[in-house]
Amino acid sequence: MGSPFSPEAIQRIMDRLTETSVSGADGDVSVEFKLSFNKSGIPEYGRTLAGFANAQGGYIVFGVRNEPREVVGMENDQFFTLDPTITTNNLNEYFEPALAWKHHDIDVDGKKLGLIYMGEAIHKPVICRRNKDKDLREGAIYYRYQGRTQEIRPAELRAIMDAEHKKIHDQWLRALSKIATVGVSQIGILDLSTGEVSGAKGSFYISEELLPKLQFIQEGRFVESGGDPALKLIGDLQSVGAAAVKPVQIVQVPTAISGVDLLRNFLQQRKVEEPMQWVRAICNEQSANYPVHYFIAQAGKTVQDAIAEISEVIVRGKVKERLLRALKDGRQDKRPKLDGESEKAAIRREMFDRIRAGTLTHDDVKKNFDRAMEAVLHLDRETGNLEFVAGLLNEVGLKMYGNLSGNQATRFRSAVCHLDQEWFGPKVSGVPTAKAASVENVDFSLQ
Repeated sequence: MGSPFSPEAIQRIMDRLTETSVSGADGDVSVEFKLSFNKSGIPEYGRTLAGFANAQGGYIVFGVRNEPREVVGMENDQFFTLDPTITTNNLNEYFEPALAWKHHDIDVDGKKLGLIYMGEAIHKPVICRRNKDKDLREGAIYYRYQGRTQEIRPAELRAIMDAEHKKIHDQWLRALSKIATVGVSQIGILDLSTGEVSGAKGSFYISEELLPKLQFIQEGRFVESGGDPALKLIGDLQSVGAAAVKPVQIVQVPTAISGVDLLRNFLQQRKVEEPMQWVRAICNEQSANYPVHYFIAQAGKTVQDAIAEISEVIVRGKVKERLLRALKDGRQDKRPKLDGESEKAAIRREMFDRIRAGTLTHDDVKKNFDRAMEAVLHLDRETGNLEFVAGLLNEVGLKMYGNLSGNQATRFRSAVCHLDQEWFGPKVSGVPTAKAASVENVDFSLQ
């Protein structure tokens, strides 16, 4: 199917408002209507999404009264402040494989509706990992039946298992057919975990330099052949001796770059493919508060170049506008004072001094997380050690990110953005200054 939020898809959902059944016919997806959205209800919504994933996919529509069915609009703004990264981490605590959901909002006669879409899972079944009150049971497999979600019945479970077995069987047949066509002696196998390509005539490794040149075609067909999904290798290969082979770390570029990906790759100072793609990805987040200068620097571009590219991005919402403003004017984070007389100011000052001295521990950050994040906002390149601070935020903040409150997550991202702007902003400013030159030798190699 096309976009789950295309005008045609939205119209099909709206047509359901006048139907008595909430399950479509002829293989159409299901729709479940709810009066309001509440973040505390995410595990409960996850049950419905898992049911959709194990069936043929479906939508949850918020802002609709069921009896009688009537568009009333959402009662609060929680849906509009939904953080996809935090929500996904929350859902992943309860279900596996991960639920690849999407959300969208629409206006119907001046009333706002929230939509969450869950497509049919690629790998079934999606299984509940843990109990949650009376809503979820560990080990349960939920399935969407007509108008309701419940634990799967034997017939549907058997159908899922048979389909999965057939999928694996067909994959083996396709692989064996290709081997038979090419010849066993001409086949090489790529081990994605090590980067080794081995075959009857020897082996070679994909080097770190070549990895960014690899393009994986996960979906689609070659026009000239009309064949199955394929892997296309672009780049020059050179033979190396066994002694020259070193273990390499393969960093796969996500098909959809998330906020966590942006935070992780900045904090771990990783080199990424197509850095400007990462910059543009911020426009699709719920907040513009993500590192950006680091990726602009990797692309070898200036802030002015980035502004020109971002301006061409077509996206709804105000995140793009906020990102452009941050690049033009610099981020204006409010920094709580270090020299105040309150207890919080005293803790903040202690955190700042210990960060500068390199003595702040992981336990210290966990104990006083908010004050530590506020202290980071006072660091600069002359007094701070990027490697030490980024390491702290990576080992503590990033690992806690899925369980942080909304305010804590905002403080964490603000701290990361401050490091990004302070250390990498001068490099991409386009103005040759002494400070800009001081970061010219930043190592972008994989760590």
